[in-house]
Amino acid sequence: MRNKTLEYLFELGTMSRLLLVEDDQETVEEITEYFRIRDYHVDHCPTGPDGLVNATEAEPDVIVVDRLPPARRH
Repeated sequence: MRNKTLEYLFELGTMSRLLLVEDDQETVEEITEYFRIRDYHVDHCPTGPDGLVNATEAEPDVIVVDRLPPARRH
């Protein structure tokens, strides 16, 4: 359901800024390419603390966060 809602909002053009908090460069490139092709501005932060600063300063429309940060992988 959430994916459909997010997709619907993108189609309406009500969202244009996405913040991606992700440390895996390959994943960053794939997600960034997907949204930039669709004319969305993508900001990227590799760590949670950086993402928090960016989120409070840039006020993105949506935030995509890595579900398993590096500290929790081991």
